Amino acid sequence: MDELTLPAAANLIRAGAKPQFSRSVQASDETIAQIYAVTDGNPLTIKLVVGLTAVLPLPQILSDLVSAKMGKASHRRKRQPASESVCQFPTV
Repeated sequence: MDELTLPAAANLIRAGAKPQFSRSVQASDETIAQIYAVTDGNPLTIKLVVGLTAVLPLPQILSDLVSAKMGKASHRRKRQPASESVCQFPTV
């Protein structure tokens, strides 16, 4: 899926926000920029973030996403190359 531009992401955040998410609608440009940076402009992730604001505070959502991204990057570095992880069966 293609990444959105910052203005398009801001429109998506504001349009996707429902009345109970007034924090998102009223979000400052700085907050929208933070959401954009954490989601990499991915529209599905942006929608998830906006939806989660109904049950979690936005700073917690963003922090959790950053932690998850860092953990994923760390896990990638620790993985063995595929050639090393393939089982070697003894020859008969």
